[in-house]
Amino acid sequence: GWAVASLDGVATDGTWAVFTAFRTEGLGPAERHVLRVRLDGAEALAEILTAEPAFHEARVAPRSGAWVHSWSTADLPPRRELRRADGAVVPL
Repeated sequence: GWAVASLDGVATDGTWAVFTAFRTEGLGPAERHVLRVRLDGAEALAEILTAEPAFHEARVAPRSGAWVHSWSTADLPPRRELRRADGAVVPL
């Protein structure tokens, strides 16, 4: 299962919420991921937006839903990228 660490943003139209969570098994809070879930009941399961094992964080813009994705590991210094509301990376 998953445990929610933070609610990072909610779409202005109320259809999506983006949050950071960790698995209750494995590394637990040491490995966090960014997920989004529909709030309109159209889909029950959350979508994982970050795949690689790391400590992930999201800073969501309130109006656009775009977000800054930050992540790091013990062997990787912090990295950042801009993502659209759907999780797609914005090329810079």
